[in-house]
Amino acid sequence: MLRTIIAAAALLLSAPVAAGPAAAGPAAAGPAAAGPVAAGPVAAGPVAAGPLEARLPITLPFHLKNGLILVDGRVDQTAGVFVLDTGETYFRFLLNRSYVPLGRGVNLYNMRAASGQTSMTQAHQGAHSIVLANAVATTAESGDPGAKAQSVSDDFHRMMRNVDPHLLGVVGYPFLRRYDFTVDYQRQIVTLYPLGAAPIPAGSVRIKFVPASPVAPFLLRLGDIQIPTVIDTGGWEELRAPEAVWSRLLREHQLEDAATEGANCVTLTGAKYGSSARGLRIPHVNRVVAPQVKLTLGYPFLRHYLSIYSSRQGIVSLAPMEEVSPLPPQSCE
Repeated sequence: MLRTIIAAAALLLSAPVAAGPAAAGPAAAGPAAAGPVAAGPVAAGPVAAGPLEARLPITLPFHLKNGLILVDGRVDQTAGVFVLDTGETYFRFLLNRSYVPLGRGVNLYNMRAASGQTSMTQAHQGAHSIVLANAVATTAESGDPGAKAQSVSDDFHRMMRNVDPHLLGVVGYPFLRRYDFTVDYQRQIVTLYPLGAAPIPAGSVRIKFVPASPVAPFLLRLGDIQIPTVIDTGGWEELRAPEAVWSRLLREHQLEDAATEGANCVTLTGAKYGSSARGLRIPHVNRVVAPQVKLTLGYPFLRHYLSIYSSRQGIVSLAPMEEVSPLPPQSCE
């Protein structure tokens, strides 16, 4: 989720680092293998002609930094990268006023991050254009009724240090939900389809989940324990639960310790959804003692699947990928 990205980015700074934003070119009509990554912001180039809906499917190449999906782009003439975050459920785009010239803003919301730090969301007058991967051209309107047709921003200077100094902002679910879309971590591409048109491979686990505000978690079962769960491309694995729940999971053999990854790092085994008999193994989960139970599934889990978001039906389908290389050991703390 956007409000926890700053804390997560600082936590995961030891993770493998991509070389930088890729040089963007014209997008192919279908999925394509990700190309080499070049350093520095993407150069401005021509955007494919014609209405977006008439050119679907469209592929957006991305690269990864600490598990975050980074898509090359521009705001007006300022080049850089966007974080694609299905956990940002409020805004189509949330721009970074620490990097993008937006002019004077009007305070809208004072938000508190998981780290306890607060940040101010501001609204900005004036039209601003957005280009994603030289394939999608749109406006920077937030989609927030409180900001009307204005763009909105936050101060992401900490993320600029931890993620990318050319951070333009965040692409949120309110933009993505106009399409079906897939996220392929192995080929490092996001593909946009017309609503109802994304192909779903046989054998996929189909989960009823809509990453919209307010987020309604779905339930996974760990033994006889019901676990409210969310999927978040901007998040990292974390299970928050009371000590009594943790003790029960341990007694019922639903946990594996990951001793090389820190005292608070565990693997959940045998998680099931609905009537499915297939058990899911969820690695690299940060163990947090908290009053309420909530599981977040982010990059370490999602990288094992092709994720298909059927926006109109409100379903996320997970198709297992083959031969996924393990993550290097790193602390969950």
